[in-house]
Amino acid sequence: MSDIENMSFEDPWSASEDDEESSASEDEEEPSAFCKHLLKELRRAYDQLVEKRVELRQVNAAHAETARALLEGRNMSFNPNEQLASVILSHVHDLPTRLALSQVDKTFLAASKQDASLPGPEVLFAFAERCEDYRISSGIYDFKPCIQWCERAYAAGHPDAILQLGFCYYYGNGVERDYAKAFELFSEGAEKGCAYAMYWIGQCYHLGDGVEQDMPTAIEWNRKAAAKGNRHSQAWLAEHDDFVNL
Repeated sequence: MSDIENMSFEDPWSASEDDEESSASEDEEEPSAFCKHLLKELRRAYDQLVEKRVELRQVNAAHAETARALLEGRNMSFNPNEQLASVILSHVHDLPTRLALSQVDKTFLAASKQDASLPGPEVLFAFAERCEDYRISSGIYDFKPCIQWCERAYAAGHPDAILQLGFCYYYGNGVERDYAKAFELFSEGAEKGCAYAMYWIGQCYHLGDGVEQDMPTAIEWNRKAAAKGNRHSQAWLAEHDDFVNL
């Protein structure tokens, strides 16, 4: 087991308020720019060391499971090298770099297809946005990469991914048009408090897309969205004031 993994860490920047007040009273001088820079670099090095310890624990856990499997005569259900590759990929927050790493060899390629290799929901949604930006700038009509990352971000719980997937199903971008599925996703977004999703539920009821056309319910949802400051709903209510004032 690595020496780093066994080290005990105490955050040197987590001093108590009493310590901070004591230090301030003893030395009122403003630290120099060099000292500030040095402290910043020390903090960064400390954070990297803590992150490395977490990675080593994950790798050691994988190796320990491999050893247990061998001792018990069980078939190993995973490759420890693939496990390590998954840990590395999960810390890559740049999509081109991740794609390049996945092509290094068969181990990284296999690891890139595992859920353990995925970063957090914010990064996953950023990957989806990166694909969409590339699609628009290159003029191609291929929504699949964007949808794939958006679905992963949605599965990880990113709120904006719900709405974006709803648009894909509503307009049939990269998937077969499915108003009912779009309405389901908009409803999920509305449950999470998304005003724009509320507006789209109102549109579905107004137009009868995915649900039975129901103007009073459309007005109700647009009022909810407008109350949250959604400008689209506010404009829609003003445009349909004849129905709203009935």
